[in-house]
Amino acid sequence: MNTKNKAIRLLLTLTVLIWGSCPTFAEVVTGNDGAFSWSFDESTGTLIVNGSGTLNHEIASAYQESVVRLNIGEGITSIQAGAFTNYSNLLEITLPSTLESIANNVFSSSYIGIIRSQREYPPTIGKNTFRTDKTFCYIIVPEYAKKLYAKADNWKEYENILQGEEHPELITGSCGESISYSFLPGEWILNITGTGDMDDGCPWYKYSNYIMELNFSEGITKIGNYTCQNMPRIKKTAIPSTVTRIGSYAFTNTKLSEISLSNELVEIGPYAFSGCYINDISLPETLESIGDNAFSSSQLQSVVLPESCKTLGVSIFAGCSQLVTAQLPNTLNLIPRSLFDQCVNLTSVNLPEALQTIEDASFRSTALEEVAIPLSVTSIGNAVFQYCTSLKKVSLPNSITTVPMEAFNGCRSLCEVSLPSLLKEIGNYAFSECQSLESIALPSSLERINDNAFYRTGLKSISVPDNVSHVGANVFTESKITEPVFNESIFIYMPREGFEEYAIPESITVVNATSFEGCSTISKISMSNVRTIGDRAFANSGLTSLELPNSVMSIGINAFYGCSNLNGKVDFKQQYQFERIVCRFICRMQEIG
Repeated sequence: MNTKNKAIRLLLTLTVLIWGSCPTFAEVVTGNDGAFSWSFDESTGTLIVNGSGTLNHEIASAYQESVVRLNIGEGITSIQAGAFTNYSNLLEITLPSTLESIANNVFSSSYIGIIRSQREYPPTIGKNTFRTDKTFCYIIVPEYAKKLYAKADNWKEYENILQGEEHPELITGSCGESISYSFLPGEWILNITGTGDMDDGCPWYKYSNYIMELNFSEGITKIGNYTCQNMPRIKKTAIPSTVTRIGSYAFTNTKLSEISLSNELVEIGPYAFSGCYINDISLPETLESIGDNAFSSSQLQSVVLPESCKTLGVSIFAGCSQLVTAQLPNTLNLIPRSLFDQCVNLTSVNLPEALQTIEDASFRSTALEEVAIPLSVTSIGNAVFQYCTSLKKVSLPNSITTVPMEAFNGCRSLCEVSLPSLLKEIGNYAFSECQSLESIALPSSLERINDNAFYRTGLKSISVPDNVSHVGANVFTESKITEPVFNESIFIYMPREGFEEYAIPESITVVNATSFEGCSTISKISMSNVRTIGDRAFANSGLTSLELPNSVMSIGINAFYGCSNLNGKVDFKQQYQFERIVCRFICRMQEIG
């Protein structure tokens, strides 16, 4: 052997040794399930099952959702229920010549596009053996067997029965003035080609359950409304560089997990990617507008909105349960309603310095822990941080004059709140269910505290400014306050236990609604200058006697409802008021005099 051949042989030997020591990435997986063997080609999604007799159990269960093509080997005579129930992406089935029967609902999890049968005489099948559109699905049978299948029970319902070498034809149509589409069953790829704007609608809706891939050509400028809505098999696509607009519902409820957007994109329409599997997306610097619910209930994990984006719709990211971080444009002045509503894992988002308005429920049920609202903000909406159970600290700027209804309702970890010095009103349920909130300083500017504002909080004490002229019902009910709460003129809250007798201060003119409700230990109350007793003020209390002073002019509905111990005489000094208020003075008593 000459020197040259020796060198070549040595090189080949080294190559084999090196290659043999490297890891390989097999595309074909094999296995056994009972008496049946199988092989799965991951690159084509093809599962081949071999064996004999009746197949009555699951095969290759770990790959069920990846199987697109199923080939049943010769020797198998029957397929029973449960064998292929969960093959949710199955499109094509090849049946052997030995197969005699298939039970009902065996292939019920996926729309089947092509069924190839090698048996000349039709196997017995149930009415719903295959889940498919019988006006579309292709049945391909041996030469000269077409007539037999066309007459056989349940097979005869299929409109497209082909035989021998016949194959599905290319489906074509128009979807724009200069745009056409083509779709070939068996390849399962929808190709959209041409120039200009696509029409709205989905002319291929009949095949939407069978389309696996989607290709757009360069030259298209707009993806039409509803283009790919509810296509369950679409997983990835690329938007041509010429596209400037994506229409409403364009990719709603697809399994789209990968998409590259055009660098010229200006507009994303409402619900365009709602319900998609996308977990990462790069929004171009040209983007100006995103419509309502554009990415709602998708699987986004992070998002950066470019500075060019000036118009945001409502609920764009609502229900994105995997979203962790979000970055808003620095020039944004309004956060629209429910922008991040139900983003339960959102822990980080910037609030731009230009921000002026945060609308209703924008951050409801997120995982934010601390919020410092910029000084530029003048208005926050109802339920804006409702059910943010991880939120611990909030700072509101002096530019805000109202804490709206349910703003921090259910923020059970909230323990530190800084209220604006010019605050005038606290809305219904604003801080209710804030069980970690033990103290809060109410500013002297405050004028109104509405119903249930601090219901069931952890408050241990509170000072209500004299400037407050309206207090709603149950404001401090079920809190941990142990001392009576009142300002200069309004008696607001009495702890439910710990007091048997109480003299309402002389400066008080209003006993607020529900202020003594449920005070079971209190038996005697004296008052001197009270003019108004609110609804349910003493309901279900332990009162045994009561003297109403001359000053009382109004008693609210059910003020003494359920006062079962109030059996003694109740003195009305203002007898002329009796007829006007007695119908509202509901309680159990033997005598009113």
